[in-house]
Amino acid sequence: MLIRRIKASAKNKITCFGTSATMVSSDKTTLLEQKQEVAKVGSLIFGSDITYDQIIYEHLVRSIGKNVATPSEVVAIAIKNGIDQKWTANEFENHATANWLEENIAGKGICLP
Repeated sequence: MLIRRIKASAKNKITCFGTSATMVSSDKTTLLEQKQEVAKVGSLIFGSDITYDQIIYEHLVRSIGKNVATPSEVVAIAIKNGIDQKWTANEFENHATANWLEENIAGKGICLP
């Protein structure tokens, strides 16, 4: 409601945009269905007509690591063993924790408490 009140009282046109890494309702929906749902919710939130073709889909483009899933047991051992501040950038990027973070945080948009 605050967004709508700001838009109503603004002297100039307000353009709103939103971001969400967790908006997808189901893994079984098509990309078009996901965009349509996001547009519908965005229209309600912003009080504007938003269409599916205004929705930008994003996906993870890996920037580090081996591009393989890292089991939680391996991450636990890596955390316990720690890191060496003398490592090269390549050694840091191949560390199990770095790979796990990229896959589980950057790749899925998980919010930590």
